[in-house]
Amino acid sequence: MTLAASALTVHYYSLVHNDRYAQPTLSHSRAGSGAQPGPLAYETAPVTFPLDSQSAVPSPQPTGGVSSAAPAPPPVASGGPSGAAMPVGNLPGWTQVYAQDFNSNSLPTRWGWYSGTPGGYSPNVANWTPSMCSISGGEVHFMARGINSCGLESSVNRQTYGMYLVRMKGDSEPSSMQFSDIALLWPASNSWTAEIDFYEDTGGSRSQYNASMFACPNGTCPHQVRGIGNDGAQWHTYGVAWTPTKVTYSVDGRTVASFNASPAVPMELKLQSQNLGGSVPSTEIETMTVDWVVEYSYG
Repeated sequence: MTLAASALTVHYYSLVHNDRYAQPTLSHSRAGSGAQPGPLAYETAPVTFPLDSQSAVPSPQPTGGVSSAAPAPPPVASGGPSGAAMPVGNLPGWTQVYAQDFNSNSLPTRWGWYSGTPGGYSPNVANWTPSMCSISGGEVHFMARGINSCGLESSVNRQTYGMYLVRMKGDSEPSSMQFSDIALLWPASNSWTAEIDFYEDTGGSRSQYNASMFACPNGTCPHQVRGIGNDGAQWHTYGVAWTPTKVTYSVDGRTVASFNASPAVPMELKLQSQNLGGSVPSTEIETMTVDWVVEYSYG
């Protein structure tokens, strides 16, 4: 069934800003552990992501000594609002278990909008409300006005290990505006036992983003790559491949980072945009747009 928006009231912690965000149905907040980011890992067994040849801006090499040498399979055909069709079918080592292109122009079953003040924030700074969310033209539109913005979560496919692809873009904002766009995996238990953030920017021009992971309970074992060069105001396919031994991040089918560590709890997909405390728009603007989502099981 479709989740009730009134039930969504959770806390999510970010290494990027050292503060908390809200997420659906979790009732406690958490503090950082103070642990240092783990070492980066070069790809020794490259993950095969579907290559997106339709991206408007090539994905540059990130900083931090990260590999970008994953071999590219045949391109995904063009199509859809974003210029890249949703991948169909299995990949070597991965079975496609869910695909959503939002073409019904309504909230899919077992998806729900966020509602409420993000954890750790004053209600005068940030607020999620379903009125800032809509689906039309085969896209999810994350809007903002004042401090209000949109968040979306899916309980369709709760699994341990898997590959997730999200075709999305942000909208360039004035430098004084800070509506952060985030794509992440969150524990299905709604307890902070792990977390994988495969896209997180800080608003503004969206010229770079961060990828991070918490592999252990209570926010310990953090890993992070900061400042991955990327034009987040253009359409891109952001991906994460999560196996028992490694988490690998991609943009448009090309590997940009990986960690030799992995959480081992069932997780589910969340997509959100929220004010971090900058200036706010007096009229409604779009902060993030999502064309499609694809999920695979591992093995």
